Amino acid sequence: MAARSMPARTKAATNQPLRWLAWGLDYLALAALITTIFLIGYWYSLNALLFPSSAPSAGHYPLIALDASDISMPAAVALWLIARIFAAITRQARAPLRFGPAYLILPLFSLSLLSALSATQAIVPPISLEIAMHLFLLTLFMVAVINLRPPIWAVIAPLALLLVIEGAVSLLQVQAQSTLFAPFLFGWKANATASQPGAVVVQLSNGARWLRGYGTFPHPNILGGFLCLTVPLVAGGYRCLPWRSLRAWVMLAALALGLLALLLSFSRAAWLGMLAGALWASWLFWLRRRAARRASAPDTPAIRQHNGWHSKTGRAWMRPALLGLLGVGVMVSLVATFGPVLQSRLLLDKAALEQRSVDERLALLQASALFLSKYPWLGVGAGNMPFVELSYPPTSAIQQPVHNVPLLVGVETGIFGLLLWLVGPLCILWAAWRRRFQLSTIGLAASAAIVALLVSAQLDHYLWSSTTGRLMFWLALTLAALWCQQDQFKTKSTE
Repeated sequence: MAARSMPARTKAATNQPLRWLAWGLDYLALAALITTIFLIGYWYSLNALLFPSSAPSAGHYPLIALDASDISMPAAVALWLIARIFAAITRQARAPLRFGPAYLILPLFSLSLLSALSATQAIVPPISLEIAMHLFLLTLFMVAVINLRPPIWAVIAPLALLLVIEGAVSLLQVQAQSTLFAPFLFGWKANATASQPGAVVVQLSNGARWLRGYGTFPHPNILGGFLCLTVPLVAGGYRCLPWRSLRAWVMLAALALGLLALLLSFSRAAWLGMLAGALWASWLFWLRRRAARRASAPDTPAIRQHNGWHSKTGRAWMRPALLGLLGVGVMVSLVATFGPVLQSRLLLDKAALEQRSVDERLALLQASALFLSKYPWLGVGAGNMPFVELSYPPTSAIQQPVHNVPLLVGVETGIFGLLLWLVGPLCILWAAWRRRFQLSTIGLAASAAIVALLVSAQLDHYLWSSTTGRLMFWLALTLAALWCQQDQFKTKSTE
């Protein structure tokens, strides 16, 4: 009997280091995911290191970009895959491998195929192929995130730190009327100032120029879009913390700095998106509170704990009210401090620069309708719309993608690409609506972030035209899909 047990003991002893290795690789994959989330706020193009002579200047972007997150993403995927392999070898108990939700992974993978096919129509095919490869890498990364199922703190903590950084940097930039750290943050050859022609400014009616807050991003509108993702998620994380804990107050301070950065970005698309996200979250919260009042059973502490509410007093309205007061306070401070700048940005006067921006966007919308009607099936090639604009007189001097992501995806990859891009966010919002009475607080916050990003995507292009923008959008969709269906996943894993 002892002789028979010896080989089993020897095999178990041999597999023990592999078990430890698989366990360690899981944590390394989680660390790579956290690093990737943090690198969303660092848009330094590695092209500046590889090709110093082609470093971009303010207002210009490289054709084929390699960002820091393009290194951490495949690292996270590789570490997760190796950990799964070692776990299979040592027969460790793991949750079943998931390649869904299908409404998220299949459209993303299909978009990568469409982008590759669109290279046959492209003026510069390598750009289309680069976008196709990046979308395929994003598909693998999303599968890794879905199977890693990162804890909430692993997402909220780096995002809260980024809110602090963005608020502080934006405030310094607006005070100095200079980007200050552009060579380090973006790889630009020099800082952009308010008097520089390529800088992104608000022009007042008297001709004065006011530099908008860039944060750690190469354009204030991108900063605004990032905050559309970050502020709702950090607000959800704040509501999941004990009421009087130090972490809750730190999170509240981070939210204040994030709202300050949002206002200093003067991004109209981000303001509108944040308003839509706040209205969506308020609506779902009100519906859930009304259902709880109408229920025969009282709202017990166990129910509050299930929904992410830790208030022992039962005053679940206090934190949303405090968040609302915080937003109103920052908004009032903005109006009092930057009244003329805000008036110009909202097109309440006749500033020439602001009116030109609107005219250019209208011209791009008209051009997009024309291009989509001419190339409805495969588009003009992923990433190639600015090149096609050169042959269209009204947009030949603009050379920017249309400021509408669904329309841009349709122009560059065809009508099926447009529909595929919309599948993910619409399905997530539908799932959140169907589970509105059981939705956790962090799930509600994630759905609000999707609403904010979806609205801002109707007025800008970076969520498709830039590599880190695509990462930001699809990572937000993945986290929302996980957190909106978190209880379903737990039920399936325990059955």
